[in-house]
Amino acid sequence: FANRLVKWAPFASEMNGYEDLVRHCDELAQAREGKQAAAQRCIRRASAIRSRSITRAIHELNAAKVFAFQGDGVALSAVATLQVAHWYDELGCLLAAKYYALAAAYLAVTSEDDRGLRIVSRCFLQCLECDYQLGFWRQAADFAYLNERAEDMFCATPFDATSREAGVLMLYTTYVVVAAERSGSKALSDYVHSRLAGTPIFEAVDELREEARRVLEGGIGIQDGEAVFSGPLFQDAVRERQVHWHGLGVDFVVTWNGQTPVTLAAEQFLATLQTVVVELSRWDLYLLPVRDEVEVRTSAGADQVEIESVPDNRKSRWVVTFPEHTDGDPEHRHHQDVAAVVHL
Repeated sequence: FANRLVKWAPFASEMNGYEDLVRHCDELAQAREGKQAAAQRCIRRASAIRSRSITRAIHELNAAKVFAFQGDGVALSAVATLQVAHWYDELGCLLAAKYYALAAAYLAVTSEDDRGLRIVSRCFLQCLECDYQLGFWRQAADFAYLNERAEDMFCATPFDATSREAGVLMLYTTYVVVAAERSGSKALSDYVHSRLAGTPIFEAVDELREEARRVLEGGIGIQDGEAVFSGPLFQDAVRERQVHWHGLGVDFVVTWNGQTPVTLAAEQFLATLQTVVVELSRWDLYLLPVRDEVEVRTSAGADQVEIESVPDNRKSRWVVTFPEHTDGDPEHRHHQDVAAVVHL
């Protein structure tokens, strides 16, 4: 019956009681065949549901990684987590995608399993794609470097410039390098070169550099080129960062000071926000269109998240202050992120 349910999943997933039914089947499969068998069925159902509802497919994969998160199943959990990251990217939830890709990289490394280690570089590539689309090009250069290191450490085959992953990496890296060189900032150009010089990808982009220069020199400068590159360029090189995101009829504009502790807090808060909104989208909610502007801060004196409403008759404005320390209990920090999102 559980195997037949995989075939029925695209249609049955929209019926009342479906989730209770599949969870009961998963528990029975786990007791009879083990956790990995239950995880595999979750993955097969997710693949079957994907064409009809990406949010329900994400829900299934989240169940799969929980079942697989033990012993030899950690590598499988890492693969499922990376797939969730790809699907969040498709939904435009770039910080959630980055959050899941980093989690997949951690699981893959800790699994000490060749099946998991082989995807580490793909996890960093997903992070690079997210930061590139957000305009965080300095961070994109960092992930290009990490991708190269992971390829060197964990992949048995040498760099293949003809693969799909290498093509994406080469394209993004070329524009990051050339835009940094034309930015007029020696510090920015030196930083990007220091991260990438001497790596196979840096040598491979030479053929694309002239084309990228022609695009940038064709009347397209750093500011004018933002529309061409689908976002602001090197936004992580300015004092104040901003992410504008739309979900459930709400326009979210999140700003923060570009210092590292604040960036860590803001990106994790945004990842949690996007994850919660995607989960809520599985139900029909009655929400009025509104613009939410959130300023994220950190404070060394705070021991829990502080949320302040700023009076404004035209939009909803908030100041969210997180504790500055980052070495505490990750679960406690996650609970604070969820509390902030629910409050908003």
